[in-house]
Amino acid sequence: QNNTLATCAYVNVRCAEGDESMTIVFMTTERAQAMSLQPKQDATLGTAFQRLRKKATLKDTVKITLTTNAGQENEINEESLNKDAWKSARAINFIDDGNEYQFPIHYNPPFLKSISIGRRHLVGCVLVPRLELEFSSPEHARVVWKRCHQFDPTSTTTTVATGPSYVPTAADVGASILCEVTPHPHPSSPHLPPGAPGTTGALGEFKRSALEAPNPSKRAPNTRGGPAASKATTDGSPADADVPVVEAFPDEAWPFAGRLAPPARNEGALRVCSYNLLCDHFCDCEWGRTCLYPYCPPAALSGHYRARLQLRELEHYDADLLCLQEVTSTSFYSYLEPALALRGYRAWFTARSRSSWGLCMAWKAEYFEERASRVLQVEAQRSH
Repeated sequence: QNNTLATCAYVNVRCAEGDESMTIVFMTTERAQAMSLQPKQDATLGTAFQRLRKKATLKDTVKITLTTNAGQENEINEESLNKDAWKSARAINFIDDGNEYQFPIHYNPPFLKSISIGRRHLVGCVLVPRLELEFSSPEHARVVWKRCHQFDPTSTTTTVATGPSYVPTAADVGASILCEVTPHPHPSSPHLPPGAPGTTGALGEFKRSALEAPNPSKRAPNTRGGPAASKATTDGSPADADVPVVEAFPDEAWPFAGRLAPPARNEGALRVCSYNLLCDHFCDCEWGRTCLYPYCPPAALSGHYRARLQLRELEHYDADLLCLQEVTSTSFYSYLEPALALRGYRAWFTARSRSSWGLCMAWKAEYFEERASRVLQVEAQRSH
């Protein structure tokens, strides 16, 4: 029984509002799980101690207490509800036959559930990670961007930037971009010690990287430095790019250079941009590639590829108000909203009735504030 406790270093407690149960994880010094349990939030602390004693095979003589400080004073009553007791606690104590174990409690440590930076990475086109965070927020996360030439996140990497976004350069062509995220707690977190590590994937890990598993057998030499595009997968991306690599910007396929430098605006003028992005459902699919746009290279119909170019174009228009059509919920939450937020926009999305795509409106927060919103579903009236 003491072997289990002897390997522990601290306790992570996850208690989310609205959940029936909470998660209590005893962590080792190597940040691995030694033991965990999931008591009901509305059950008493005493019942949690009973389950803990049984799971750790502790003798009945072992005294378990929660205290509101690092010492043995200020014990929390066992009749308290779990959701209140563990939030107030700073340490858990085990005492038996003169042996004493005490572990600090980290309540609702920051947790990174998922991260993605998409595929098709182009020189000059911004990368913004899509983060799914719990008990943290993007502004409280440390983001490090690294260049990886061996298509392996464990190989030697070069740090190229830190910050919420990264724009690949010519030096990145042919390499993979590794995005490492370490979430940190809100300053108002109940009682995380100074410098407490963020957690990702499973309670207790440090950080998480966005880089897919390599498949070197599919890779082929390419004099241009980017992935060969001789064969395409169903999503329109190169079949041999199992690990996304940075591609040179497709200047020969970019006929809109003249539109990227709009005329200087008059003083006090308002710039509005309306843009139909073309829904991915219509092009990034077999029907779109074979029926609607058979003349277009499949790789150019990839949603990830088009997203990079669209963001670059929208950035250059520098509109005060953006009105975007045929926006999917996935594209809005994956790249549009976080990328526009970095440029000072607030964005709003609504889907069509019985559909996953619809409209997006974005405005510069320095000029506008949202006072009210209303969704109107307009449907064509059919004649009978």
